[in-house]
Amino acid sequence: MQKRASPWERVKSTPHLWRRRYLTINGERREKLYARFTCRLKQKRRCEPLGGDLAAAKERLAQILAANYSAKDFDEANEPTKQGITFRSGPPTTSRIKLTLPAKLAELIARNAHTNRWKHSSATYC
Repeated sequence: MQKRASPWERVKSTPHLWRRRYLTINGERREKLYARFTCRLKQKRRCEPLGGDLAAAKERLAQILAANYSAKDFDEANEPTKQGITFRSGPPTTSRIKLTLPAKLAELIARNAHTNRWKHSSATYC
């Protein structure tokens, strides 16, 4: 059994720049470039897409490495902003919850909507 070659290969003469080659369903060959580095702030491995153009990828790689050197938080854009809970964005109330009922039960409720079974004239209230 032959070992399958990895689709990842390092671009020569440029550290942190990797190329990924693959075939599409139509049989076309494609390649994309990625920046692979370790984040200085969180010590986490990163893989940032850079596109398919080598010259543009090298420029973008230089920007990313400069941002990494200045301890940029790469997860900042992915984290949701922390906000206080207001009355509109609070937990859903029963009036906002839509229930789906079986067809026969919904028909029965619609047919008997005009009657109110809970109020009886003979009931005594304390």
